[in-house]
Amino acid sequence: GGPDLHPPMTTGVSWVTSPRDAALVLRGMVSRSEWLASYEEVALPIPDDALDRIRTIVTTALRRSKDQGWLSATTAFEIMQLAGVHVAGPVHVSNAEQAVAVAAAIGFPVSIKAASPTLLHRSDLGAVRIGLLDDPDVLSAYQSMERALGDDMRGAFVQPMAETGVEVIMGIKNDPQFGSLVLVGAGGRNAEIWRDTSVHLAPLGPTAAKEMIQSLRSYRLLTGFRGASPADEGALTDALLRLAQLAAEVPEIAEMDVNPIIVHPMGVTAVDVKIRLAANPNATDDELRRV
Repeated sequence: GGPDLHPPMTTGVSWVTSPRDAALVLRGMVSRSEWLASYEEVALPIPDDALDRIRTIVTTALRRSKDQGWLSATTAFEIMQLAGVHVAGPVHVSNAEQAVAVAAAIGFPVSIKAASPTLLHRSDLGAVRIGLLDDPDVLSAYQSMERALGDDMRGAFVQPMAETGVEVIMGIKNDPQFGSLVLVGAGGRNAEIWRDTSVHLAPLGPTAAKEMIQSLRSYRLLTGFRGASPADEGALTDALLRLAQLAAEVPEIAEMDVNPIIVHPMGVTAVDVKIRLAANPNATDDELRRV
């Protein structure tokens, strides 16, 4: 018959096949435990009052959850602002005439994005128009979007165009096995093609955040590649730390996608933010009842 090489079906118990693997697992657990014990000693960038407001928004949204937990763009941007990351704030409009009026008030150039939170790849669906320079551009873009998307559009968001810089993607993924993971990488429309990313368990310290950014193949773009002005790497590191703090302290954020966040010489600007919420599986019964 030979030995049974399949792991026993025991919930919550790690299964290893050799003493070496067991030693590696234990070393990783000890290292992780030491870091978590020191986490409170790190100067966290999001103040307690802002975190409390974010938790209130999240709890309220979970009670009213729809669209598979996806937040509206307005709420997602509000959370980013409370976290201390500068955003190119969107204004929601319900028709083409409103879009034209808002664009004129904001100042050209502008972008228009369909408001539906479930359209994750808006550019692939014709649900994004950028670099619109005047009223006719805005009117044409909105009407074209309406024809393509119909009721799925749910109005649109008009935004000022962000300052030119390096496009970066940041994100959160709450993995049921590993916990909250934080991602940073080359962003923009080609993010999925380049697949130049770095992932780390939350929470993060400043050294780990810098190492994540500097490990990217595209890191040279931030340093002033081919005569361009160097991007504000410090502001990007700070934004990544803020995202990691959200991941660690608001586990109800199941997914968060910030793409792109523009890193320019004097800071960063989040242009598109998507957040999906899910009840925290590790919450106590009282916490779950409150949600």
